[in-house]
Amino acid sequence: MQLLDQFFLSFGTLSIVALFGAFLSNRWRQPTVVGLLIAGMVLGPHALGIVSNSDFVQLFAEFGAAMLLFSIGVEFSLSKILNSGMRSLVTASVILGGLFLVGYEIGVILGLDYLPSLAIAACLSFSSTTIFVRLMQQYKLMEEPQVPLLISVLVIEDIVAVAFMAFFSSLGAETSQTGHMPIFDLLLSVLFSLAVMGVAYLVLRALFKRLRPFIISFKSEENLILLSMGLCVLFALLASSIGLSPSIGAFLAGSTMAGLSIRDEVERLVAPFSLAFSSFFFISIGLLVSPAVLAVQWPVVLLVSAGFMLASFALVVPAVFLSGFSARQAIVSASAMMVVGEFSLLMARQADPLVPGLDLFTILSASMMITTLVSSLMLSRVNSVADNIRDACSRSSRSRLCRLRDYTMAVLSEFEQEGALRTHARSTFAALRRNLTLFAVVAFGLWLSRRWLGTNALQISGYSMHPSTLVLVLAVLVSAPALLDVLKELRLLGGAVSAAFIRNRFGEERTAKRMAFDFLLLVGLALLVLLHPLAIDLMALPDIFHWSIIIPISAMLLVVGDMLSMLHLLVAKKAAGSGAEF
Repeated sequence: MQLLDQFFLSFGTLSIVALFGAFLSNRWRQPTVVGLLIAGMVLGPHALGIVSNSDFVQLFAEFGAAMLLFSIGVEFSLSKILNSGMRSLVTASVILGGLFLVGYEIGVILGLDYLPSLAIAACLSFSSTTIFVRLMQQYKLMEEPQVPLLISVLVIEDIVAVAFMAFFSSLGAETSQTGHMPIFDLLLSVLFSLAVMGVAYLVLRALFKRLRPFIISFKSEENLILLSMGLCVLFALLASSIGLSPSIGAFLAGSTMAGLSIRDEVERLVAPFSLAFSSFFFISIGLLVSPAVLAVQWPVVLLVSAGFMLASFALVVPAVFLSGFSARQAIVSASAMMVVGEFSLLMARQADPLVPGLDLFTILSASMMITTLVSSLMLSRVNSVADNIRDACSRSSRSRLCRLRDYTMAVLSEFEQEGALRTHARSTFAALRRNLTLFAVVAFGLWLSRRWLGTNALQISGYSMHPSTLVLVLAVLVSAPALLDVLKELRLLGGAVSAAFIRNRFGEERTAKRMAFDFLLLVGLALLVLLHPLAIDLMALPDIFHWSIIIPISAMLLVVGDMLSMLHLLVAKKAAGSGAEF
């Protein structure tokens, strides 16, 4: 009975704290999340100590996170990504890649190694879906034409965040069991876990489609609630059993329900549960924040907050503008998306042990509050900000930017459903599908070899070789023809990408090909910058070799400069004057 009394006491206390946080938010005209975080921090064990039962707080936090991700999965299904168009994919890729690089460099500035910097980069790669919707509704901006594009971008970010969460949850399990982090084993373990979840998702999705008439026949509210909750718990349990976060399973459960015709009904019925328990989640986040830690690490909080906001604004504005929207609409988008996401907090809880000397969870929680307040302030003055930026640009500059936007839209149209490039992309994906079974068998064989083969070296013609290395060589030989087939298709796809620049006749063929080559080179150099510290550590080179990262970074700057000059040339050669709105 004592346990039951503690449960109801904790439940009632959290409900009162949630009401207090909602009152603060309403008083300050801020999103509810800000009030919940502040209320949890003030009333938590690190401050006034009114809420101190950590076990029940942790329980409500886990269930709240699962319900939050389940509701996001119901609202934004995986199938929406496939229909979101190339503009959404390109915009999301630019924002994700840019924020990841900035986050990684923040880790480097703080003097962290490769893996801690990678953790910070992952946590700073995502904007908040929940706060974005709340802010846009609060300022009556949901009817803006760019909102569907931004929702699609946030859906893509959420899917990528789920993959990062799988990585860090597996990383935490591996660290707790073995005390070390073999990267190759870890990646194989993550891929295997995601494959299990993917198979379960596809099987249940196919089963639900076959049982659709039966499900619709008993479509009472009680049955739908029980079905939704049961599916959420089932997927969460499956994810937890294979070493992933339960929240990942809850997200896939919601996405499964989103594929059914009863999605709207399920979303309506589950909404009260999601709102209540997601409020408990944000309160529990605030309860875990230590004001004493903030007093010590406030410079890091300011660095992370300022770096994220500046990078997000600098990336979202051009990405949205070049997607075909006005400068004011791009500024509105950037102002609403400069908030650290809830997925960042979930990842911070799992990645916190990887960042010694920093309370990553507390830092990101404080950054979420700061970025939300700044975002709300920006949206309240977005018209004056847009007018000031417009006045700062000369008429000729605005005209060139509009021509550049027209050119970008014309190129992106080649990637859309009716574009010629889609034919080449289908051919490339067909080659991947043809060889998918072989790649899966090879990957599974590598995973088994790393787990079950011994560590004793084999003697071959006087040379010693590790068994897993021998298996890797054999795997490369077996999959070489398939890899060549895929590379051939990728070469044709690269030619089609170059043709997309040329077909629009905004520049000469040589200029367009050079720009396409620069783009591919820039992607390769960005990957080299990310993998450079890991390669130095794996080869056990002296620390002075870490300074060699200056070489690829300098090359990236040169390539970017060359791309900007080519863009200027392409736009300058276009017929004059675009009458479109700036």
